Amino acid sequence: MAHATLSPVALLVLASLADAPRHAYALKKDLRARSNGEVAPGVSTLYRTVWQLLEDRLIEESTERPASYLDDARRRYLRITRAGEAALVAERRRLERLAAATRPARLAPKPGR
Repeated sequence: MAHATLSPVALLVLASLADAPRHAYALKKDLRARSNGEVAPGVSTLYRTVWQLLEDRLIEESTERPASYLDDARRRYLRITRAGEAALVAERRRLERLAAATRPARLAPKPGR
């Protein structure tokens, strides 16, 4: 299934949720940590991205919750869908091909070195 190019925030949200279901605040913290601070979306950017991923069915609300003493009932936990996993893999492959295409031939490693 073809998909639109994912924004850096959307790509990181999918990667984060591929590891574990999370609520928005945990996603925000994880995105910053994964990107070493390079991607630190504001609340509106994060929620707009989450809503779009929900609409595209790349993520869904999770029915699993932590133990009640660790949980806040107001939190909405999200998880990646199979379509989201496929989109994550496809986008990573696309970006890897793009990164490879940016390497100047004169800087490419020489065979046997």
